[in-house]
Amino acid sequence: MATTIHIREIRPSEKEAREMESLGLQAFTNVAMHSALFPRGEESREEQLRWRSQRFRTNLQNPMKHFVVAVEETEMDDGTSKDQIIGWAQWAAPPAVPQPEKSEEEKAKEMQEKMRSWPDAMDKEAYKKILEGFAELDKQWLAGDDPTNYWVLDVLAVHPGHQRKGLGSKLTRWGIERAAKEGKGVGLISRPTAKRLYASLGFQTFGPERYAGGDSQTAMRLERPSRSASASSP
Repeated sequence: MATTIHIREIRPSEKEAREMESLGLQAFTNVAMHSALFPRGEESREEQLRWRSQRFRTNLQNPMKHFVVAVEETEMDDGTSKDQIIGWAQWAAPPAVPQPEKSEEEKAKEMQEKMRSWPDAMDKEAYKKILEGFAELDKQWLAGDDPTNYWVLDVLAVHPGHQRKGLGSKLTRWGIERAAKEGKGVGLISRPTAKRLYASLGFQTFGPERYAGGDSQTAMRLERPSRSASASSP
């Protein structure tokens, strides 16, 4: 049997969406932040999957979100082929115009609405603090620049059995290349285990690490081509 891996953008079908949701849970179950969100562990697995599914389906409705998958295609002995998604990334395209800054009252109201939809098995206060920390990290990598200049890597998930095989790099390169074609840079927030990967692709650290949900998080950015060229000019 011959096996090949393809990287491509998709708009997930129902079957693909379920496959990606399940893979996401497998990829992040042992991450410290996930454990902080769901302290009951395996006991709350069904709630965890429903929560991930809800978030995923919401993002599917957003035209600014792009889904890129690593598909393992296996040619079977009978001439048929079998496809399996073994990794995926969720990318956010730059906004057409900068979004207006929300007031503290608006932010608090929005947070309360979100919290009502979170599952009972979740430590909601822990998640609230994590989201607030991520908002600060986004400000760090943006560093006062215009958000319309950057694509954002929201999610990078690789099946545990296929990690350390270069899939994370390929899924990240897709966004880097797409952004470069538009003259844009890339922003992201990295866990400790992924920092070396992103650094190898040219990302730089912006600001101090922040401790969120049992893990340190780092704001990183890849400059847009025009700025990079300007910085390297004599």
